[in-house]
Amino acid sequence: MADGTAHWRVRDTRCRYEVGDIIAKTTTPKNYEYLLPCDGAAFDKTKYPLLAEIFTDGKTPTLNDGRFLEGSTLAGTSKSEGLPNILGYTALGGFSGKTDKAGGAFIKNVITENTALISNTASDTDISVNRFDASKANPIYGASSTVQPKSYTVIYYVCYGG
Repeated sequence: MADGTAHWRVRDTRCRYEVGDIIAKTTTPKNYEYLLPCDGAAFDKTKYPLLAEIFTDGKTPTLNDGRFLEGSTLAGTSKSEGLPNILGYTALGGFSGKTDKAGGAFIKNVITENTALISNTASDTDISVNRFDASKANPIYGASSTVQPKSYTVIYYVCYGG
């Protein structure tokens, strides 16, 4: 509301939220809560000028795609899903067992030290290295440093007035 020189904002005292607050709800919001769904949809910047000051692209955040809200020192950043990668290696050098190595997702496990079981075609200078990289099987591994926890779903809304 404006009187020519000053702009007045009349608040609905029933609304408990401030413009830009993101609210998680399990029920349909009341009209006096002044909430828009956080579904990435464009909103009318002239109809919701205070909201447009926060979301300058004229769109609500996309929070209906399984995204979680994460605390941070910088608000408004979207992160993609992912899992930490699983890496490892094994190495067997010379069949004497003296250069066996393992790391990461692999551990050294001596099955037998009986060299009679080894093929006569191998020499003590042969080295066999096997690596393990889960991202080769599925690119979701290694795409993040976190793991998805159990969750309870809600619908996120953003307050545009009140």
